[in-house]
Amino acid sequence: MHIVSRWGLAGCLAVLVCFAQAHAVIAAIPHLPRFDEIESDFDGDDRLPNANKVIRAAVPLGTTVLDAQATLERAGARCRSEPQKSRVICDYSDRITVDDYYPGDVTWTTTLRIEAGLVTGLAIDRALIKH
Repeated sequence: MHIVSRWGLAGCLAVLVCFAQAHAVIAAIPHLPRFDEIESDFDGDDRLPNANKVIRAAVPLGTTVLDAQATLERAGARCRSEPQKSRVICDYSDRITVDDYYPGDVTWTTTLRIEAGLVTGLAIDRALIKH
């Protein structure tokens, strides 16, 4: 009741509307598992094609660059914009164990091609360096 008397009913309703809109924006961003989950859930020759399907489902063509970047960053990637090349590159790197013994460094790179603020192309790559 204290909030209502201080801000009035209209002020309280405005705050509730803002919370509802923020929740709707967050809910509209597609879910992408974290890259460490993608790395551990898929193995062998199917790893890259399966990850490709998952990432493309979460970042379909036509997605705004801000939503695409937010989705990839929530999955653990770090993104950098290259406006002169009309692209955003998002990398995820981790130290892993290869063949149950060898240390390795894995890097997932997702390259977003951008036109007019929308994703128009998507390339996904995985690089592994075994030590």
